[in-house]
Amino acid sequence: MFPRTKKVLQIVDKKVLLTLFLLVSPIILAANGCGPNKDTGPTAGPTMTATPVATSTASKTATNSPTKTPSGTPTNSPTKTPTGTPTNTPSATPTVTSSAACANPAAVVLGQAGSYVILAETGITDVPSSAVTGNIANAGTGAQITGVTCPEVNGVIYTIDATGPACRTIDATNIGIGVTDKGTAYSTANGLANCVIDQSAGILSGLTLTRGKYFFNTGVSIPTDLHLDAMGDPNARWIFQVNGNLSEASAVNVILDNGALAQNVFWTVTGFTVIGMNAHFEGILMGADYIQLVTGASSHGRLFSHTYVALDQNVVTELP
Repeated sequence: MFPRTKKVLQIVDKKVLLTLFLLVSPIILAANGCGPNKDTGPTAGPTMTATPVATSTASKTATNSPTKTPSGTPTNSPTKTPTGTPTNTPSATPTVTSSAACANPAAVVLGQAGSYVILAETGITDVPSSAVTGNIANAGTGAQITGVTCPEVNGVIYTIDATGPACRTIDATNIGIGVTDKGTAYSTANGLANCVIDQSAGILSGLTLTRGKYFFNTGVSIPTDLHLDAMGDPNARWIFQVNGNLSEASAVNVILDNGALAQNVFWTVTGFTVIGMNAHFEGILMGADYIQLVTGASSHGRLFSHTYVALDQNVVTELP
């Protein structure tokens, strides 16, 4: 009986397990979303993830940030800076007429200095042959008038001692007075009221200037012909006060128009002055440093230097 009973129990256990499996399976399937009423299969779950959505959001943020930042800053800065500067600079260099704005400067008295076409304090040198019309004088002692021969000067060569060309005339007293009066004239001209300051930044190119006191904080260059127009007034005066060097280019001319006179044009220069090869200069030039006329240059007026005047086959003509 025992083996039979055991077989019966085994059959009963199988039935119980089958029954339990049939009861539990629907519950498990429903919990996993695999019931008979679902439209999607097991692959629907992994497809609908939140990861791609987050990736899309991040990509928009990165795209917008760099676009706004560069487009405003670099584009505006370079455009505004260059546009205004080049356009305005050239327009400041046309022909100038300042008589309407500038009063006529007061006359500058030369005193005894007006007796000389060249007056220097440390020497006068020359590379022959030059042609000088008027008296020349040097206030320095020793043989400091060199290269100047008597036939070159249509006037008197004055010295303060017995050195110099054989045709010299010693006149220490009047030379001394002339040097003092030269300094006074220099100070008087500089003391007059300024009307125009730093005309064309000191580059006097292609200009016609009318009367007035012109003050320059730096050096002055004359690269092309410069016209001084009296506009029919023989008493029109020009004072050019140059805080630096003065240079006139080769073959360039200072030209007097409409009644302008060289005796009414004054140049005071704190540095040296160079008149270029074959150039022509007009006016009374008073330099704190040397004055040099390059080969073939000419001057109509007076040359006064606190140091020396250097000539090189030049034509120098005094005022009437």
